[in-house]
Amino acid sequence: MQVQVEVKEREKEILAVAAQLFAQEGFETVAVRNIAEAVGLSKATLYHYFKDKDEIYARIVIDTMEKICLYVEGRVAGAGSNRERLVIFMEANATFFEENIWTATALLLGLGGLNQPHQREKVAYWRDRHEQNLRKIIRDGIAAGEFRPVNPAVAGRAILSTLNWMGRWYKPDGPTRAHEFALEYADLFLGGLVA
Repeated sequence: MQVQVEVKEREKEILAVAAQLFAQEGFETVAVRNIAEAVGLSKATLYHYFKDKDEIYARIVIDTMEKICLYVEGRVAGAGSNRERLVIFMEANATFFEENIWTATALLLGLGGLNQPHQREKVAYWRDRHEQNLRKIIRDGIAAGEFRPVNPAVAGRAILSTLNWMGRWYKPDGPTRAHEFALEYADLFLGGLVA
């Protein structure tokens, strides 16, 4: 049993280090050798944990997509109005991103780069579930008269695109926290630009 725990812990360490390398340097630039060196393993030993770099990348992307979906669902559950649910959805997305900056950035860069159909299906399941959760908030808000009638798919894509783009420019050591940007985005989406 102890060996299984140690293997799982080592896998988590490899995934965390690989995510940071992928996020900082790009998937194509990072070699298995780089990951192995960063965690203090030989390349041969790393292959005892993962068969190749693609498997490492797929695990990061799939696990992170599942975690963000469940994290946001947990935060939104029990919220009051649809307006409040939308703000919490956006803030939770940004908070997850900030708290998991390397895996979240690797996810955002890697959604289209999975090689195996079963990997793409797993990511698509969690991505679609996440998007449908957002669209439901928008549809419910329209039905309740809280939001004006818009296309929920278009509005949802706009919101997620805005949040996801943070992976390209957000600086965790900057003066503004990710959730603060999300609150400003929510205000912009809910209030628009018209005075």
